[in-house]
Amino acid sequence: MNEPINRGQSHGLGQSKGETALSPAGAGRLPLPSATTPPHATEESRLKELEAANARLLKLVGELLVVNQQLRERSAS
Repeated sequence: MNEPINRGQSHGLGQSKGETALSPAGAGRLPLPSATTPPHATEESRLKELEAANARLLKLVGELLVVNQQLRERSAS
């Protein structure tokens, strides 16, 4: 019953072992606020985490677009 909650855990679906395109499982999890953490500090850290996650997603989308274009070029030839 005392197991941690896994929020936002990446399962790496469709990837072979050793591939690094996706972040490791649980890398995007946000820390739970403690009773002594000021609310604004938690909000700021969450915002930073979300901005970092957004940047990673944008990078992955860009990589997918490049791979998609390469596959289209291969299938056209």
